[in-house]
Amino acid sequence: MAVYFVRTNGNTAHNEPGTPGFVAGELPVFETDGNHFNYRTKCLREGFVRIGWPNTGDLRNPGAGALAQEEFSYEPGFENYHQDFSGIRTGDHILIPAGEEKGRVHLGSVVLRDPQDRRQILTTQPCLSAYYYFHDIPRGEWYECAHRIDVLWAREPDGSPLVREIEGVIGRWRYPISRIDQAQNSVLEIARSVGLPATCHDCSQ
Repeated sequence: MAVYFVRTNGNTAHNEPGTPGFVAGELPVFETDGNHFNYRTKCLREGFVRIGWPNTGDLRNPGAGALAQEEFSYEPGFENYHQDFSGIRTGDHILIPAGEEKGRVHLGSVVLRDPQDRRQILTTQPCLSAYYYFHDIPRGEWYECAHRIDVLWAREPDGSPLVREIEGVIGRWRYPISRIDQAQNSVLEIARSVGLPATCHDCSQ
């Protein structure tokens, strides 16, 4: 089992008309809202986590990075972020910022959902490949959310997203994705206390 901290916000290169990376219909509306986005609410509501740089295409395809355009700044560091993200497995745990206060996060367990009915979880069996690539802008499935992994988010008794403080993420707060090994024990304890799938397994074997 691994724990990953993943940011849900950033600046898109795909909503400014007249630029090489423009994708029609992509939010936010550049003329009124600039290029900053935050998909935390969407991720929590729809049960997934995302990472940026979508114009690489599906990361499962050979040479996906070569599809990125020059203005995209697809450098080796970004390729490493994508390798980490696409390597996440079911049973791993995901932390995302619960706001701007460093260390306060939402927590969830990686699962596989039914693509036809995303309310349904197909399996929580650990160590399965979880990454997929999907966008459908007319239906509100934004381009910046194309790189995806399904997550079952922890909830409070009233149904609101669980918020906890995890000190191990503070030093990695501005990174798109980070593996937080020192948080494994505390995250497992929290996950078990709220009924999330939480097994201590080693997917490398």
